[in-house]
Amino acid sequence: MDQNSSVIDEKKKAKIMNDVVSALINAYGSKAISYFEMRKAATYILDHFDLIKTQNDLIYFLENLSGYWLIFKNVMVLEKLGSHQNKEEEMIERLSKYIKSSPSK
Repeated sequence: MDQNSSVIDEKKKAKIMNDVVSALINAYGSKAISYFEMRKAATYILDHFDLIKTQNDLIYFLENLSGYWLIFKNVMVLEKLGSHQNKEEEMIERLSKYIKSSPSK
């Protein structure tokens, strides 16, 4: 199964929600966003977060979120990097299995 279309488990969703909320709180605390913008971002998050079912959905959500509010860009970048690392590990594992199963000369 393609890593991007894999279903997101509740543990991962909880971690992402925690990361997003932390970014929002930190941005408001440092006055990087106004109270009005914080409310708009929170509403957007609450309206769209439950719709996330797959890795593709998650990336789409984070891209849109960081497109509207740059304060979420780090969350998006870290998630994309993590997804990329998982793909590399999966590829290495598949190649290792292939090499082990191929007949020796």
